[in-house]
Amino acid sequence: MDTVYSFANRKFRTILRRTIENDFTCMNLIRGARLDTLVVAENESPEDFAARLFSAAIADGQVFNLLGCLLIPVELEDGDWTLKVMRATGDHLRTVVDDVEKRQIQAGIISMVTGFFRSGLASLQTSRTSSSPSGVEAQPNSATGATSTTATGS
Repeated sequence: MDTVYSFANRKFRTILRRTIENDFTCMNLIRGARLDTLVVAENESPEDFAARLFSAAIADGQVFNLLGCLLIPVELEDGDWTLKVMRATGDHLRTVVDDVEKRQIQAGIISMVTGFFRSGLASLQTSRTSSSPSGVEAQPNSATGATSTTATGS
């Protein structure tokens, strides 16, 4: 079921089925903000990591476009998402002045970004494994959790 949010007299919902363009746009925004380089430090609490992730996300002015990748106006279907819709959603979210709505956006940034990371990383690992040429195996990097490929055989 869709989660619906109301911000500045407009309703938005979480996109459930993303287009490939949406996936690529989200990943580029995440990489541009260097959010993909953040890892939990040794002895760092989940709360401290979330605070660090939040600080990094808002340091880059693209956070509103990232939210526009993850939310869509309720009157649109998931497949109606475009770059224009993303920018319009982000521009609308920039205008929020209600304190309750601002806190909801701030809390949502962390949950939406980490949720995208979980699904995106799982998809990336599945994609790399299934698209590897014969004789090449996906190898997890224990330091980063990323996957690299190495040739095997001949």
